Amino acid sequence: MDKRLITVILMAVVVALVITAIFYQITVGRRPTQTAVAKKELVVAKEDLAMGSEIQRENLLVRDYPVEAYPQGAFADIEDVIVCRFSRKWRVAVLGKVVVPPFGRGFSQA
Repeated sequence: MDKRLITVILMAVVVALVITAIFYQITVGRRPTQTAVAKKELVVAKEDLAMGSEIQRENLLVRDYPVEAYPQGAFADIEDVIVCRFSRKWRVAVLGKVVVPPFGRGFSQA
């Protein structure tokens, strides 16, 4: 092969790599940085609970949840849910969902 052709091809590859590196640095530099989000503990159900089933301590777990999206009336401590159960104020628990009021139709509020 012609020596001049090989030189041109190699130079084209080097220029392409340099341009690619420059554009990569520009695009990475423009990515928004993730800021630390304030979080608060939130009680959620480990698994779906059948309607009318008794909420037990082993059915619940605590997860971190963003403060700005924290549901009003949500529980932050499992003990609060257990105490509430004994005070006959029922709460709804669904897989990965928050244990909170209000009550849906058909739930006892007594």
